[in-house]
Amino acid sequence: PTTPAVSLIFALAHQLTAIAHEGIEVRWARHEAMRVAMEDWVANTREALGIDLGILASPGSRSPTVTVVTLPSDISAAEVVASVAVRGYTIATGYGATSAATFRVGHMGDHSVASLMGCLAAIRDALAMVQRCSGAASS
Repeated sequence: PTTPAVSLIFALAHQLTAIAHEGIEVRWARHEAMRVAMEDWVANTREALGIDLGILASPGSRSPTVTVVTLPSDISAAEVVASVAVRGYTIATGYGATSAATFRVGHMGDHSVASLMGCLAAIRDALAMVQRCSGAASS
């Protein structure tokens, strides 16, 4: 009764070939390196900008494929996401009750630590701009 999503089958075949070529253990290690890079970036950005940033998941429960960053109440996640989009990167706000105070950064698939660093530089610039515009400061 419906048209099958044939493009998804082709995309899956392409990614499975890429995973086989890279090696699953290498891919897992790359994703783990991006998780660590996210943690380091949050700590460094918190210190550099004086913004009370955090990571929603507790240590030991953090994902190697996506990180949810928490913001202080005086910084809008939607403003940060929009400002990052202007800089050419796509991130998203959190879900539900956390949507106004968190943003999500995906670091999976074909991304690398190097490509993640470009996105994180854009987020830091966006945070600095939003902070200046709102007069936000850490608590």
